[in-house]
Amino acid sequence: MGGGPDQESQTREARLAHLLPLGLFLLIAFQLALPFFSRRTFSQSLWLTLLQDDFFYYLKVAQNIAGGHGSTFNGIVPTNGYQPLFTLVILALSAVTESPRLILGFMAALSFAASVLTFFLARRLARTTGVRPLLVFAIAAWITAVSLALFFYGMEVTLTVPIVLGVLCMLRSVAWLERSPLHTFALGLLLSAMVLSRIDTLIFGGLLLAGILLTPDLRRLVRPRLVLGAALGLLPVLAYFLFNHHVFGTWLPVSGMAKELKHTHIPSSRPWRALARSPSLWYNLIIFASFGAFFRVFRRLGPVDRVLFTATLLFPYAYYLILSSVSDWSLWPWYWYPLRPALLVGLMLWCLFPPSARLLQITPVTAILIAGVFGYLGLHRWTRQQRGDADAARMIARFAATHPGTYAMGDRAGRVGYLLSSPVIQTEGLMMDRPYLDFVAHETPLGEVLAHYGVRYYIATAYVPYTGCFEASEPAMAGPASAHMHGEFCQKPLATSMDGGEETLIFDLQPKDNTVR
Repeated sequence: MGGGPDQESQTREARLAHLLPLGLFLLIAFQLALPFFSRRTFSQSLWLTLLQDDFFYYLKVAQNIAGGHGSTFNGIVPTNGYQPLFTLVILALSAVTESPRLILGFMAALSFAASVLTFFLARRLARTTGVRPLLVFAIAAWITAVSLALFFYGMEVTLTVPIVLGVLCMLRSVAWLERSPLHTFALGLLLSAMVLSRIDTLIFGGLLLAGILLTPDLRRLVRPRLVLGAALGLLPVLAYFLFNHHVFGTWLPVSGMAKELKHTHIPSSRPWRALARSPSLWYNLIIFASFGAFFRVFRRLGPVDRVLFTATLLFPYAYYLILSSVSDWSLWPWYWYPLRPALLVGLMLWCLFPPSARLLQITPVTAILIAGVFGYLGLHRWTRQQRGDADAARMIARFAATHPGTYAMGDRAGRVGYLLSSPVIQTEGLMMDRPYLDFVAHETPLGEVLAHYGVRYYIATAYVPYTGCFEASEPAMAGPASAHMHGEFCQKPLATSMDGGEETLIFDLQPKDNTVR
């Protein structure tokens, strides 16, 4: 870099940095639109494979609410097993259409809007490091790209990631927040949106609050009129918890409670093992390396950045520690959403530490980062996922068309519940209620529970070859430290299908000669 670029080269770089986002957004739009160019997407129901199975829990509940059937997945049990803000978004969609093409189009548009917002918020934060514009673009583009990889799943974190970045941007504007209670009210509303998009962001909010209260220069914000404004903005969160307690008898979503039925609070190793796998491994290496830079530049940072950076870097690991203490369920990719804001802060710290900043601003290095993000986006398409699960769901739907009755299924029940007109008891408890969780917590025999709900057909997933008797353990995705309901099904299944390494079995529970224990 030498003595730095002259004025003309600076102007060219600034102009290029303003043009590159257009190419980035066009590439994202192309990737999101690509499935619509294929007739097979809808003619063969391949659109079902573009969205995660858990998305269909949201969709089914939203369609039931829109249809006047209440907050229920199966029409039998009222449930609050969902993140509220995302449910409201899907409810608004369900109020106007049930067309698969429009549903997928809406999710594509939502992912695109979230990507654009993520980019601009990340760029706004990265600009404060003072590095060259092209490096700022590269950082914001990479955060957008790895966030889009989560948005492809069609889950609630599509809202959470940009909202968290918005909270960071707003909290850095301390002078603006101090001007009026209306400004802290806006902050409170944004924090409400963050919590209602993912209840577990309460951990992030707690870290932020602790940092503010422990920092003398920031405690001046804790003035009655400013606190009142923030408190009024947080009323939607209070209303949500009170509504839950009054209507459903729980403070928290039952889907989260279903995953927290461990016998002990000794941390499970599952989240930590998953963190050591790619791509999370690379994110963690960057974040861990940034701690060294953080310690070196800590004294140069203002009190706001000290609090925000500390809270954002600690949030993923505090979250996984708490999660591993209360649950030993398998984790899915969208659980790694806290790593995205932490990754951004880690890269910002690299830019604030002079030795790494000089390295990153060398023109070939910056160019490699920019080329890399476009290459990553070009290869990381909105690909079909869980195709075998979708095939199994279609087989079950064909079976149910001629076999009416109440069904029961645990893992992979999202698409099945969406496709079936018959009710589906979600045996993991994610879409059930507090009384159902009591059955799980007391490890009631599965046969008794199914009989209690009048289940006619039990849908099992065999991960090992089925050899005559199926040993059921619900919830199947829970680890050995969690409560399980057990049952044995030794009758011949009425229908089976093999999809990849999983065999789907449908058992009829009504004939007298069935053996269900």
